Amino acid sequence: MQLLPFLAVAAVVVVTPGVNMALVTKNALLHGRRRPLPRLSRISGAARLTRPAAHDCDAGDASTTRQPRRFRQGLVSNLLNSKIAVFFTSFLPQFVGTHRAGSDLLLLGALFNAMGLVWLLSYALLAARGRKVLGRPSVKRTLDRVSGLVLIGLGIRIAFERRH
Repeated sequence: MQLLPFLAVAAVVVVTPGVNMALVTKNALLHGRRRPLPRLSRISGAARLTRPAAHDCDAGDASTTRQPRRFRQGLVSNLLNSKIAVFFTSFLPQFVGTHRAGSDLLLLGALFNAMGLVWLLSYALLAARGRKVLGRPSVKRTLDRVSGLVLIGLGIRIAFERRH
């Protein structure tokens, strides 16, 4: 197993903006930094299958009714994330070597997920600081439109890209 080269490549992949980063930005701007860890654990694929414990939500908080929606949002984001699919199917096996032990693949996958969780948590806390300015309705609409157009444009480009 080649751990140091894997960590270097994984760090680049983790910090490269993508769908998860856009989702984290949106949720940090909407909800601030009150509860970023439970939200990010869902987004990063380490989602809990049950509803959050009572200490995760404020009493009387209307957001508790939206927990399944947030889970689905994170799940769909990860299932449709081509960057992660390419990473796990083509890059990850290259760092295990010829004796490809399942435990090595699991270890590298766990390291990648831990790095992603730490990055997204840090990014969410940073994005939440800009909530005051970026949380204005006009700015939110603009961000939603621009990020939506960028993602649609990338999808169209991929759909019409010619293979040689």
